[in-house]
Amino acid sequence: MIDLRDVWLPQIIAYAKFIEEDGAVRAAWIDGDRSQTSVTDFDELMEQVFGDADAKEQLKLAVVEFGDDAMLVMRLAEFIEGLECVDRVVVDTEIDSDPAKILALPEWLSLRDRSRQLRVYAELHGYRAPSRDSMIGLQN
Repeated sequence: MIDLRDVWLPQIIAYAKFIEEDGAVRAAWIDGDRSQTSVTDFDELMEQVFGDADAKEQLKLAVVEFGDDAMLVMRLAEFIEGLECVDRVVVDTEIDSDPAKILALPEWLSLRDRSRQLRVYAELHGYRAPSRDSMIGLQN
């Protein structure tokens, strides 16, 4: 079982921060820079968030774990729903091989905004992403 407070939440915040930082995403997905992240493309992002981090199942547990912080739970849910929304568009339009098209989607831009909202809220309330040197799942 994943430790929600000390492992899962910091990982999700780190993914949100990565998505929010357009330059980091473009460097990895378009320029092929693998020095800062193991999230090499959209499919890998989805695998890490929904496979490795088991976001859907862990969100259910987070409702209980962070029940005293309804805004955090809401921001987490919005972030996860945003990722799912982008994924639906990518699958439905078959653009998954073109990262530039994914990054230009209105749904991606909305996800970036949700990512920023989650990161800002989390930081203001003392929840932190792991340090750059220990970002679980985001580094090679």
